[in-house]
Amino acid sequence: MDRGLDTGQQFRDMQASMAAALRSQGWFIRDGLLGTDTCLRIRAEVASLHASGLFAQSYSEVVETGEKIWRQGVHAMELGPETWQTAPTLVVYLAELMRELPPVLNESFQELHLSESIFGHKLAVSVGAGSHYPKHLDNVSGAPSDTRKLTAIYYMNPGWDSKNGGAIRLYDRLEKPQHVDVEPMADRLLLFWSDLLVHEVLPSWSSDQNSNHKSNNDNNDNNTNNDSKSNSDNSSSSHNNDSKSNNNSNSNNDDNNIDNSNHNSNSSSHNNGNSNHNNNNNIDSNKKSDSSNHNHDNDNDNNKNSDDNSSHRYAFTVWLTSENHGCIVDRRDPQFRLRLAHFPSKS
Repeated sequence: MDRGLDTGQQFRDMQASMAAALRSQGWFIRDGLLGTDTCLRIRAEVASLHASGLFAQSYSEVVETGEKIWRQGVHAMELGPETWQTAPTLVVYLAELMRELPPVLNESFQELHLSESIFGHKLAVSVGAGSHYPKHLDNVSGAPSDTRKLTAIYYMNPGWDSKNGGAIRLYDRLEKPQHVDVEPMADRLLLFWSDLLVHEVLPSWSSDQNSNHKSNNDNNDNNTNNDSKSNSDNSSSSHNNDSKSNNNSNSNNDDNNIDNSNHNSNSSSHNNGNSNHNNNNNIDSNKKSDSSNHNHDNDNDNNKNSDDNSSHRYAFTVWLTSENHGCIVDRRDPQFRLRLAHFPSKS
């Protein structure tokens, strides 16, 4: 590229609104960050990376046991030296983000000491099939072993159809949790506190899958209505039994998953920092060498797909880290006190 993307001026222009939003609600959205042409160029670059087979199936790893939980329909990679030739615009964006955003935020949150050189990142594509991430904190421990403080997600999905799902749901209260759904619209930047904001990624579907999914739901609803009419005498007892069965089968304790992709040399000690958390705490990992040894039905087909499906959901996540290991969550906003110990319920 002949010149940069001028994100520095963008961040300076939105400094006040960005700081106010992060203080009051813990998240901030900027639409139109790079412009349509640049966003489409990055999308095309990422599609080329995806088609080249560099992505690996994403999985979560249980801290205590090392068990891998594979994320069907989700593939991810980290940028390397070879990425420059295929995705130069994306590389420039990452370089400018790390050079320009930390100084602006450090002026507003002086206790954070966000680093301009130490960071984590993940480039991910969801190809439908209900791919999702359950409720989690990116940095659940908030301890010196994991210094990530701010999550920055850039979306590159032009003409995204909300019917295909894939929104990120942000929870903004400790008690009686409320939430806001942020769709993965093209050229949208989403910022939120890595160690404070509970969130999840809702299931995404391709256009064909969405139609089939809706049709199946409609059929299930019709069958349920017909069954209830023909078995009205026993409907109450059957409903109670079904509810108990469903509750038991769905009690997988996904609330405490940790999205903790490789970010710096401290990641190896993150497991110890989480030893006091629920046994179902997971670490999201994207190690290609491990995933290549795992047999899964959809990985090869999905990984070879070209960008001929507009319902592929592309997201580039960067985690900004703090050089101040003494930073505590209460200094950012009292609303988030005890957030590390309280996850919103599934209800």
